[in-house]
Amino acid sequence: MRHLTRRARMWALGGTANPEEQIREKNQDTSEVHGSVGTHLVKHVMSNLNSASCSLAHFPSAVRRLLTSGIVIQVFPLHDNEALKKLEDSWYTRFALKYQPIDSIRGYFGETIALYFGCLEYFTFALIPMAVIGLPYYMFAWEDYDKYVIFASFNLIWSTVILEVWKRGCASMTYRWGTLVMKRQFEEPRPGFHGVLGINLVTGREEPLYPSYKRQLRIYLVSLPFVCLCLYFSLYVMMIYFDMEAWALDLYEDSGSEWTSVLLYVPSIIYAIVIEIMNRLYRYAAEFLTSWENHRLESAYQNHLILKVLVFNFLNCFASLFYIAFVLRDMKLLRQSLATLLITSQILNQIVESLFPYWLQRKHHVQVKRKVQALKEDIDATLYEQVVLEKQMGTYLVSLNIAELKH
Repeated sequence: MRHLTRRARMWALGGTANPEEQIREKNQDTSEVHGSVGTHLVKHVMSNLNSASCSLAHFPSAVRRLLTSGIVIQVFPLHDNEALKKLEDSWYTRFALKYQPIDSIRGYFGETIALYFGCLEYFTFALIPMAVIGLPYYMFAWEDYDKYVIFASFNLIWSTVILEVWKRGCASMTYRWGTLVMKRQFEEPRPGFHGVLGINLVTGREEPLYPSYKRQLRIYLVSLPFVCLCLYFSLYVMMIYFDMEAWALDLYEDSGSEWTSVLLYVPSIIYAIVIEIMNRLYRYAAEFLTSWENHRLESAYQNHLILKVLVFNFLNCFASLFYIAFVLRDMKLLRQSLATLLITSQILNQIVESLFPYWLQRKHHVQVKRKVQALKEDIDATLYEQVVLEKQMGTYLVSLNIAELKH
């Protein structure tokens, strides 16, 4: 275990040199490690429980074998309530126009989550120049579309500059954290990977083996046709939306009453709701298909999943806007559709991602309280309650949170 701990500390610091020297350079205490680094150390040690002293020594990874076989359902770290409360107080307890505590977020959740929220913060501030330039165009609604050339040119320059500036800011943060030149360690097979046990020709270790051609057949004969079918269905729903828009417009022109003017926004609202439902249903299907493809590495699994979700979400969310802009060329309908889709989508996201999880957590909290009261007194009720409640929480997948940046 001491040997594994030493290896884990080296792995967490991203190098192969003397770990004590690297820790000294980072001004870290070698005797006690907290936050995300400690969590990664524990995870690395658990993933390497394959020494001669372990009863499951013949398995390449005891924890992975237990997960694959279904003996262990989930492995996740519990929150440190004291550290989480401190982060909460410095982050979002009091409303204030200030920068996020990115370093504190990194210390608790790790570099990936910190970079994600750092990107959200940067992108929010980067929208200010675009909003200042675009506000006069929205307020005055000039009919001379030649004036929009200036705004379009600024949009192109802005979109290029913010990406380059973000690259610099991202590199600065990762350099400060010591992860800029971190080498990716050799990836172990993901827990969901299954196959016939054999010897890996690269590592010489026993692990499940699965033929690559079978995976490719599953991708090209099942996953790809399914994605194409979903894209076709998305376009079909879009055409139904335009039929509803035409029907609402005809009804308004025939009657001209106030209630029919409100009816003009109903098709866009319904379409926005349908888009969100389709996105979530497709994500579940994409996760199932990607798991069924049986990718060996977690990085390959994530790449295939992101590609599926990105292609469908892009077409499902933006196809109607491109169709209105370049085929129908109806700028009034484009503004109306964009505003309605954006506002409806934001309201739905707040309900689904904030209010609904809060209600579920309160509901589970009451149920767990009742279970805890029925348990024996010798059980740590607080710990049991925390485990059950955190088990109900979904995994925060940064790679799939594209929806927050797409608008």
